[in-house]
Amino acid sequence: MDTSLDLSQLTISERRELTTDYYRYVYAEAISKVFDPLPHLYRRKANNTLSRLFISYATFGPQSPNDDLILPTTNSPYYAIFIDELGEGYKPIQDVPKYTQQIEQLLTAYHQNVSRYPLIKSISLGNMNLLVDGGRIPLGANLLARAQSVYQGPVAKRDYYLARLFLLYSIIGTSTGYQYALPLDITKAYDLELFASPFNFTLANYCSLFPVVDQYFGSKGKYPQCLDTSYP
Repeated sequence: MDTSLDLSQLTISERRELTTDYYRYVYAEAISKVFDPLPHLYRRKANNTLSRLFISYATFGPQSPNDDLILPTTNSPYYAIFIDELGEGYKPIQDVPKYTQQIEQLLTAYHQNVSRYPLIKSISLGNMNLLVDGGRIPLGANLLARAQSVYQGPVAKRDYYLARLFLLYSIIGTSTGYQYALPLDITKAYDLELFASPFNFTLANYCSLFPVVDQYFGSKGKYPQCLDTSYP
C-alpha cells in the first residue's frame, strides 16, 4: 500500500530539496538515455562510465553547500575525466561528440533551471515504486522495509527522508542497493565501513555518499571526513 507524503507539513525549504532531488533524477535518467542508440555492448559500457562519473563526483566533488550532490557542472574535472574515458572507450564510433554534446546540454540545462522548477505537488512511497507528480521511479525489492527499519530521525519526518533517500540513490542504482558493498566475512574484521549505504551496510559504523540524508539512517558521515570521528 502506498503512503502519500503530506507536503503541507513540510517547510518550503524541504519541498525545494525534494523538488531538486526529483529533477536531479529526471536529468540523470535523460542523460543515460542519450546512449540508447548505441549497440548494446557500447551502451552498457557507456552507462557504466556515466555511473562512475556520478559516484566519483558524489564521493569527492562537492566542496560547498552550493555544489550539487551528484551532477557535476561541465567545467568540473570529473566531467573532463568522463569525456576522456568515453572517447577512449568508443573510438570505433565516429559520432561520440554527438553524444557528449547532448550530455553537456542536459547538464547545463539542469544547473541553470533546477532552482526554477515549481515545487512538486505529490509524492507517495510504495514497496516497489516512488511516485512523484505521476512519474514512477522503481525501487528495489525489500529496500523500503530495510530503510524503514534503520531510520533514526524524527518520526514526523520519516517519509520525507525516505523519499529523499530513494530519489538520491535511484540515480546510482537503488535497483540493487549494492553499490560499494563488501562481503560480510571481510567487514567482520573491521570497525568502520568507509563506502556503504543505508541499504547495504553490515557494520553499525558506516560512511555513505549523502550524509545530509543518510545521517538519519545511521551513517557516520562521508569518506574521508568520517575518519575524523571516534567510534565505540
